[in-house]
Amino acid sequence: GNIGKSSVEISQNGGKDWYTSPKLTLRYYRTFTVSSVNPNFGSVYGGTLITVTGTMFPVDVIDTYADNAPVCVFDTHGEAPAVVINSTSLQCRSPELSSDTLVPSSGRSQLHVVPRGVLESFGGSISHILSSAFSANAFARFQFLPAPRLSSVFPLIAHLSQQTVVNVVGEFFPDVESYESSPLTRQ
Repeated sequence: GNIGKSSVEISQNGGKDWYTSPKLTLRYYRTFTVSSVNPNFGSVYGGTLITVTGTMFPVDVIDTYADNAPVCVFDTHGEAPAVVINSTSLQCRSPELSSDTLVPSSGRSQLHVVPRGVLESFGGSISHILSSAFSANAFARFQFLPAPRLSSVFPLIAHLSQQTVVNVVGEFFPDVESYESSPLTRQ
């Protein structure tokens, strides 16, 4: 969150004359850390509710558009406002990937949590600010996956009083064993 600000003025003669009008204001923000995300994958269509675990999330933020409000940034894939649960947990929803980024390697993303004021005042590319301003412990990995596509379900009818095995056939089902924090189960 926002931990302070100061004014900056420029002088070329030891402070006798000041050449900055208006004064420049520097804002100082706390750096959040991110240790994990759950789940660590979601659909390319976005909307996956993600719980981010880390440290120093501001619990006093009410307005998600305030300067010190945390924002989940998915590399250059997009950003989403975050809702702080407590100082070590927040939630956000994954953005939808644009159709021009839907190639197999583009689904891998680093999820950063940064103060909104940093994003809005930086004026540079998102990838530049993330690579230069935040340390290696300020992100976790998130992967965008193609949406599962069903081709058939059999049987279509079953008795309520009997257990029935249902076969679901399709493609792009996530391999649950390769995702440690997956909420999916397989029977």
